[in-house]
Amino acid sequence: MTLRSSTLLGLGFTALALSGAFSCGSDDPKSPPIQSTNTTSSGPGGTGGDGSGGAGGAGSGGAPTCLDETQNGVETDVDCGGVLCVPCDVGLTCEVASDCVEKVCTGNVCQPAACNDSIPNGDETDADCGGSCNNKCPAGQKCLDDADCTTGKCGTNHVCACPAGMVIAPITGGGSHCIDAYEVTYAQYTVFYNANPSLMNLPAACVGNLFTPLDNWPPLPSKVGFPVTYIDWCDAYTYCRYVGKHLCGKIGGGTNDPAAHADPTSSEWFNACTAQGVNDFPYGDVYVQDNCNGNVPTGGSPVKQESDSTCEGGVPGLYHMSGDVTEWEDSCDAGGQCRVRGGAYSTPVAGLRCDASDFRARSDNTHNDVGFRCCL
Repeated sequence: MTLRSSTLLGLGFTALALSGAFSCGSDDPKSPPIQSTNTTSSGPGGTGGDGSGGAGGAGSGGAPTCLDETQNGVETDVDCGGVLCVPCDVGLTCEVASDCVEKVCTGNVCQPAACNDSIPNGDETDADCGGSCNNKCPAGQKCLDDADCTTGKCGTNHVCACPAGMVIAPITGGGSHCIDAYEVTYAQYTVFYNANPSLMNLPAACVGNLFTPLDNWPPLPSKVGFPVTYIDWCDAYTYCRYVGKHLCGKIGGGTNDPAAHADPTSSEWFNACTAQGVNDFPYGDVYVQDNCNGNVPTGGSPVKQESDSTCEGGVPGLYHMSGDVTEWEDSCDAGGQCRVRGGAYSTPVAGLRCDASDFRARSDNTHNDVGFRCCL
């Protein structure tokens, strides 16, 4: 045997001897230490000759631990809760949310995970979404696979991502949604039109709609990259639904209240244009001529989307929210008047602001300066 082997063996016997001296009686790591029979000394928390415990638990004579099978120290239940021990399971006693495995403490009792408690717990991938929750997570929130996301796309960094051609627009107070980077083109609309889209489950006002633009249809080859125009609200609404999105409306889904057109916590379109209510124009607070295709007194024409990257804002990669063509919004009143947003190429400065809007009849398809984009 070598000198190194002999030394290691000797150290091993020494360790075993020490172990036996301090932990005899049980191999269970949760087992409390054997109490001392010395009746003339008192340990921490002890009262003297009777060997009773104090803070260390009945008769322990030592400081409390998270493995002594006794509720003591700063624990809220047996060996759990407080700032030192592991969180408590459902049904055990708590004082604050951090005392509980699922981070929910109600009535001093740890509660089970739920899909409406605003906390990422259970098998959720983010707060109240993903996993076994019926709620899917919006863009920007955590995911494990595509099924966790409203966008149907879980990115390589395990964050729900927008589909190709869309960008993420953060929401005031948390969360986000996706919005088309550009207005919908003639090329994109032609694919939808030729697919003979379904007329089922449309809003009552759109039943019988034919989806045929009033003019410039079929589009000339030179126009296929331009924003589609001469379309009505129902055309825009149905196109967005066909491609798995929705016409930009209320944050969280549905029709935005026409009175909330300038509320970044309500309108998807306004939230994206203003960078969460910060900017008056997509690019800032001060109007700059030629930053966007608007206020052109001699007419001008819409900008080709696929090749033009001017007029960026209010989030990176978002274009033509001001000028170019005005855009239908899912924001209609009881009389069938729907908001259009952002102004067009010939719109004066005041109408190019993010908070500017106008109304058009839902069935109006007579304009060469009204288009749309979709949200998700």
